[in-house]
Amino acid sequence: METVLYIGLTAVVMMIVVPFMLSTQESSLRTTNRVVALQSSSFVIQHIQDTFSKTLSINTTNTVFNNDSGVLSVMLKDGENIYRLENSRIYYNSIPITPNNVQVRKMYLEPVTNRKNEVVATRVTIEISSIGKYGQTETNNFLAIIR
Repeated sequence: METVLYIGLTAVVMMIVVPFMLSTQESSLRTTNRVVALQSSSFVIQHIQDTFSKTLSINTTNTVFNNDSGVLSVMLKDGENIYRLENSRIYYNSIPITPNNVQVRKMYLEPVTNRKNEVVATRVTIEISSIGKYGQTETNNFLAIIR
């Protein structure tokens, strides 16, 4: 009788513990993937903001505005530098600035002009998703201003 009670109690405990452990593991993976998406978004924002602190002008001829696969061409002292979305990654010139474990779904740029109709800033929307079964998406909107 004790053996049957022990087996029954063990089965009940397993029915409670196993789903809890699986749920905890899933939650942990979702959190990890959210952190990956947040870190990638944060790095891209900081990179663009840092570049804009040194930008002399936006090259509107080579910039693609109002498109989910935007291209941002900025003029610095050392010449033209370009951000572009290619193969689900953001590149700065030829260097990827987003890691392999994320997908960039959108880099949307909107021009902001002054009274002289010169583009002096751009509104940037980026959408980055971590890759995997529990992938998480992070969308950020920010303003990059020439200073």
